[in-house]
Amino acid sequence: RTSASIPGSAHDPMGIQGLLPFLRSYVKKTHIETFQGTTIGVDAMCWMHKGAYACSRELVVGADTDKFVRFFLRMCEVLRYYKIKPIIVFDGEKLPAKAKEDQRRGQLREAARLRALELLQQKEKGEEVDDFLIQQKCETAIKVTSSMVSRLQSALRELSIDFLVAPYEADAQLAYMCRTGWISTVISEDSDLLAYGCPSTFFKMDKYGNGQHITLPCLQVDHVGQELAIESPEKQKKKPRSKKQAKKPTKSSPVEEIPDEAEMETEAKPVDKVRKSNAKSPQGLEDAEKEIQSHLNSWPPEKFAEFCVFCGTDYKDPDTHIKNFGIKKAFALMCKHSTTQGLLSWMLAEKSYKDRFPCDRGEYLQRFQRVVAVFWHHVVFNPARGECTSIATSFPLTSSKRVLEGLDLQEVCGRPFSRQEAILMAKGEMDPRTRQPKRLEALTNAERRAIDLMLADKRSEQSDYRHQVALEEEEARKRAKMEETTDGTEAVEPEVPDVPEPTQHDQEKDQGNDCNDRGIQLIPGDERKILRFLEMKNEFSKAKADVKMDVSGKSSTNPFARERVVATPCSNGRAVATAPVPVSKRAKVVVPKVALGTPPVEAPQRPLKNLASHSKGGYAAAEAAQALLLQRGIPQYEKLEEDQDRTKVKYFFPPKTEKEKTPAMTTKSKLSEWKPRSWEDDTEKSSSVGRNSLSIRGRGLPQILLRSGWG
Repeated sequence: RTSASIPGSAHDPMGIQGLLPFLRSYVKKTHIETFQGTTIGVDAMCWMHKGAYACSRELVVGADTDKFVRFFLRMCEVLRYYKIKPIIVFDGEKLPAKAKEDQRRGQLREAARLRALELLQQKEKGEEVDDFLIQQKCETAIKVTSSMVSRLQSALRELSIDFLVAPYEADAQLAYMCRTGWISTVISEDSDLLAYGCPSTFFKMDKYGNGQHITLPCLQVDHVGQELAIESPEKQKKKPRSKKQAKKPTKSSPVEEIPDEAEMETEAKPVDKVRKSNAKSPQGLEDAEKEIQSHLNSWPPEKFAEFCVFCGTDYKDPDTHIKNFGIKKAFALMCKHSTTQGLLSWMLAEKSYKDRFPCDRGEYLQRFQRVVAVFWHHVVFNPARGECTSIATSFPLTSSKRVLEGLDLQEVCGRPFSRQEAILMAKGEMDPRTRQPKRLEALTNAERRAIDLMLADKRSEQSDYRHQVALEEEEARKRAKMEETTDGTEAVEPEVPDVPEPTQHDQEKDQGNDCNDRGIQLIPGDERKILRFLEMKNEFSKAKADVKMDVSGKSSTNPFARERVVATPCSNGRAVATAPVPVSKRAKVVVPKVALGTPPVEAPQRPLKNLASHSKGGYAAAEAAQALLLQRGIPQYEKLEEDQDRTKVKYFFPPKTEKEKTPAMTTKSKLSEWKPRSWEDDTEKSSSVGRNSLSIRGRGLPQILLRSGWG
């Protein structure tokens, strides 16, 4: 979704209505790489609005986001990737002639913001809300604030990207810098640049650098303009034509046929009636574009600016729109009249146009001149002198034609700032609207690291895109060459001498060439994989020559029982093939012993895991899985004991072995040997010896009866 598709957007419509489609014959699709090594100016507000669409919801709810800064810096990195120096130009003070239009847009933004917040609250409550409508309202409510501009300027200063703040509109400042040689071209989305007289403009640039380049001959610095001698409609005489001449098709012309006054009064048809005899044919369109260029190339830049005002601009106050008066009718009538005043006088005198004007003749002329004055005498900043000046100074050959009598230019275009204020505003050290000093905060280390990673990722992405485009161009050249050979006459095959029959190696080589002809292409990273594959292949061939293959035994009836390569892991984590092992054997890989004198191996070679048979019989699936894992450096080993496995705790803290407990030599004290009743015998003759403890006999007898001496 673009900004032009959002109703009520801040730039809908942006610039001159229908101008870029009308100038399609001048549009050249190209890449920003064609401007390599030059300096290019960028309209900051266009890229800021584009970046704000990615975070429109965050901006509406007031959340902290930097997506618009990231988008802007990534676009700047595209320019720097092709060694282009960007100069970013920001808008300054609001233009007096655009005050009411800015107020109207502000009201639309505020209404859209409130509606978006209301829809978001309804969604949080669980109500069914259209997400597309929420996104549309959020995008309509986008507003670039001064805090957003300050954050972007801080990031630009951190990356050493030059920027400049214009006194008023950035479009006029960029057109002035392009005409005076500070920059070679301008990147923008606003066609107002052409009305200001920009000689070279790059529109609709995408994230890879593709766009549309427009250079109008009538806007070049050395162009003066020479009006074609065309007779005005008032002086044209009606010539009688026969019926055959009337039916005879005439040459197609972009200048729509204008009937004379008598024909208009009798038929009461519009003045500009389009001839559609052969306009739809390709030849007719080509002739029409050539005649448009022949007229447009002869115009002076002042007449082109007046033509843009007729088409419709962003300046709605005062209202200069003429009903049912589009860009084609405006161009046709301006080709018939040498001056705009003569055209307006003729239109106001005609009945079919008189009712289309928004006001009377005298007031409309004043309104028209006020809008033209914005494009002719806009206040800009002169970087060489460090002061404000008029954009008319960049038109030295035609500045004498930019005289508007009876009009206060400062009331329409704004007053020039003082030298000190102009310099501070241009450097971004003073707010152009509040006239207060502005201090840009430096980025933190974390923000710098994030920006560096983001820009490195963008450079890598741009490099991949450039490589892909080169491959596509090479493929297109091959295809065109093949078409040329097939479209031509069949060539006589030369006599080929007798050659021996091709071997199997030659056939495989021819098959590989056929595969390449079908369009196999390498993508970034394939070269490293191919080199690694060749290294593994060489290691495998060496290992195969050293290890003897044991192929003894009966052949298996399993159709999948073929020799498969079993690999062992190497030090870098990848697998190195050792020897092909028959599947039917299912033998473990035995690592040969290390000879004396060789350095010890860090870890002993572990046997591979024994494979279990499939539920339906056979070991082919398990062997295939094991071989694939080995090729990728993920071997499946037998399970180790916990005290030998480094992934277990017992490997580092082995359990202590239980030692045989020896009886401790205890020393008895004299007190323990003392007998308080030395006359008594301690030996007891128990009568319970051999007696069954489970018997009920003798239960309940006092223990004293069991002692000896009591019978």
